[in-house]
Amino acid sequence: MGPDQGGRRQGPENYPDKSVSNILSYIEHTLRENPELNRLIHRVLREELIATGRIVREDIERRANLIHEAQDFPSDTHQRRWNSEERARLDAATRELAAELMSYEEVQQILVRTVKEAKEESLADYLLDPQKKITGPELLRKLEEFVAPPAGTSKDSWNPEEQLSPADMEAVKVQLTRLLLTEDSKLIRIASKILDITDFLEVARNAITTDNGIGKVGGKMTGLILFHRALTVDEKIAEERLGVKLDPDPHPDFLPIEKPMACTLTAEDVFEHVIDFNKLQDFRTYKRRPLEEVKALEHDTLDTFRNIEFPPDIEKKLQALVDRIEGMGPFMVRSSSVLEDSTSAPFSGIYNSVVFINQGSREERLDQLKAAIGEVYASTYSERAIGYRKALSHLGIFDAEENMGVTIQQMVGVKVGKYFMPVFSGVGFSYDDNVTDENMTPEDGLVSLALGHGKAVVDATPENPVRDIHLSKPALRPERANDLGSIQDVSQKEVFCVDLEYGQFVKKNFYDLQKEVQFDQRFAGAISTERRGQLFEGVYEGLKVITFDGLAEDRRFAEKMKWALNRLRTVFDEEVDIEFASNGETLTFLQGRHQMTYDSSKGVTVPENITAEDKVFEISSDKMLPTVVKKDLEYFVYIDPAAYEALQQSGSRSEVQKRISEVVRAVAAVNSKVKPQSAFYLAPGRWGTNMDESRYGLPVEFTQISKAAVLGEIIDTSGGLHFATASGGAHWPSNLKAIGLRVMVLKPNAEDTDFNYDFFKNTGDNKLADFVGSELAESVGNVVRVVNVPEATGGKYLQLASSRKERRALLWLAEKGQE
Repeated sequence: MGPDQGGRRQGPENYPDKSVSNILSYIEHTLRENPELNRLIHRVLREELIATGRIVREDIERRANLIHEAQDFPSDTHQRRWNSEERARLDAATRELAAELMSYEEVQQILVRTVKEAKEESLADYLLDPQKKITGPELLRKLEEFVAPPAGTSKDSWNPEEQLSPADMEAVKVQLTRLLLTEDSKLIRIASKILDITDFLEVARNAITTDNGIGKVGGKMTGLILFHRALTVDEKIAEERLGVKLDPDPHPDFLPIEKPMACTLTAEDVFEHVIDFNKLQDFRTYKRRPLEEVKALEHDTLDTFRNIEFPPDIEKKLQALVDRIEGMGPFMVRSSSVLEDSTSAPFSGIYNSVVFINQGSREERLDQLKAAIGEVYASTYSERAIGYRKALSHLGIFDAEENMGVTIQQMVGVKVGKYFMPVFSGVGFSYDDNVTDENMTPEDGLVSLALGHGKAVVDATPENPVRDIHLSKPALRPERANDLGSIQDVSQKEVFCVDLEYGQFVKKNFYDLQKEVQFDQRFAGAISTERRGQLFEGVYEGLKVITFDGLAEDRRFAEKMKWALNRLRTVFDEEVDIEFASNGETLTFLQGRHQMTYDSSKGVTVPENITAEDKVFEISSDKMLPTVVKKDLEYFVYIDPAAYEALQQSGSRSEVQKRISEVVRAVAAVNSKVKPQSAFYLAPGRWGTNMDESRYGLPVEFTQISKAAVLGEIIDTSGGLHFATASGGAHWPSNLKAIGLRVMVLKPNAEDTDFNYDFFKNTGDNKLADFVGSELAESVGNVVRVVNVPEATGGKYLQLASSRKERRALLWLAEKGQE
């Protein structure tokens, strides 16, 4: 049989027409050429006739004169077996009906596929055989062979997926998803529907595996692959395969979507091999050590992994990668673990990302890359990561194996002087749970933007804010007064970028940076320029301020982001959050995952009839209150604002930081022993600020407050206090939502607030020593109060009800179980 113009194999030359007789002759010719496949070919043709509804089984048997009387005893299966004569009649009937009811092209495609699969080890055979050992290199070879068009066939006219039946193709995609991406059943279904076989080939090409194994690319890379495909999949394909209707990109020529160049060291495979190769097997039980021990050993752990050796097969592949990306600018080496970005625990900000500058000699660049990979591996065993898994052990993430994949991803950006940075970067949420106006639609979403690297978004503080764009009202600005000073107060002041001269990731003050380098019109959407005391969108001569007014007021940007978030929500059937960056010409989505949201579906009614003596605080008019109910809180943990302020003045900065560290240690110790969801934690200013800004709040990690029922942030600037800003949970938004931990901003001196400071300062005895020991309790007992509420109040517990709808909140005392 020779190839036709489309590259498929044809029947004999003496069957040029496609009549029934010649289709029949073609089938018989194929059977003569492949006698050992007689039963298989007839079975496949019969299945096709029945499965496509052309005929029912009884009609085939009737044509073959095989209709028998119904048996009284179906268990007499020997009467159901065909003899040789009956089988011959059945096969003849099958051939005749196939020739009558199917087209020449259909028969040809089925027979060519059947013969090929039977005589060669097909991709389906390789992947679906449970006894087969699958390796990364062999899988890549199989995929490349499968996708390659036959000789004489153009790529444009070749659809490799037609080589397998739809059922086999779906099974292959499901298995490829399990092998390379995820075990999550929901994501497996989506991936097998929207990814083409060529997409899996790309994944395999960019996965660095051992020569004798295979592993997944991890949660972060899986999210990138699936989200990018969801944004670019053809709308008709999405409707056919997923049953969802998607709108096309409203502005495809404005910031067209681009996929970043990225590759991944696989999780279970490479990670485990590196552990064994470096004799680091003891780290497999490292998570079970006390956190104090883990913290004490962190620097040693980091040094150990920075200096690991890689097995020869991985070393060779890393060297090839370094050669391939030479001259392509800096890369970000990011964690992509198996547990990361799961729907139960997002691991947001838990593992390290490290900049790979990608400069220097071949050997220097390889050393840079290996050190960066080692740092990411080391973060698996950090106090933050292990503490996080312990704190959220009820979600099943502590005992689960955490195999670390590492993604090496090209950074998005442009060169500005000696610096490399994105024109803008940011995060987006399909559900905006911080709407500030009743006329806003939360489902329109929210994006937060920064000039430069997205670390500015992740580490945003009131001193270095970023621009939030509520997609319901994108032009809405955050400042109260429309003057230069007010706008500067709420504008980004620190920019993260790569210093190409010194090969470092740096934080630069924007006002110093604009004196050092020239920003061009690519930054016009992010920068406004001051002229005669007023700001004008765009880059001109004069003082520049990061406002993002240009992007916010360009309807194409808001419409595109709203479209992207809504499309992702539709495909994944859940709220999503994304990370993105732009070079000013294209938009690159760097990561995507399930958006953690608070459950505010249940209405909350704040009680009216609480006596004054039982009220602890009451807020009567605040539109930004969370919707939350907490009952029967046994403890409160209170950081006294005045005592914490005095601590800030108690000596040199190093002495102050030592005292603050003791306060943090005390809070962490209480958190480790208190029952989850049984205590109200209150502190001045911001929970989770960093040590350098500890005068504005308490520099705790998420894991050190994870058992709180509610976090209260006290805003108070009276009497010499300096706690003017709250975080609102901005330091750990996804992690707080994962465990349903709400943050309440409390303003004791506001007109709408009745706040009983005396209750927290003087009620009951301080039980801190029961949690931390006498020495630490004596040192920080004047700052940290831990009170057993029922013991101090004659059996009453704290009750909290807060309603954004009612704009009211109340904390009061009541007996346990009392409504």
